[in-house]
Amino acid sequence: MEEVFKMEMFERYLKNGELSDDDWEFCERVDWHPVGELPLRDEVIERLNWAKEGKFIKLSSIGDLS
Repeated sequence: MEEVFKMEMFERYLKNGELSDDDWEFCERVDWHPVGELPLRDEVIERLNWAKEGKFIKLSSIGDLS
């Protein structure tokens, strides 16, 4: 039943870009939002790939930050 409600809400969200107060309450209760169902934009994918290829420093403790 919850999945059906999510699908209906997602369709309403795509249609008008808004959520009703009841929809927001449901989203908070189940820790879900229709935006999470949208595909990632190309710019976001590019940024994620850029970050993934970046140089990272492995720290052994929080003290290594200073």
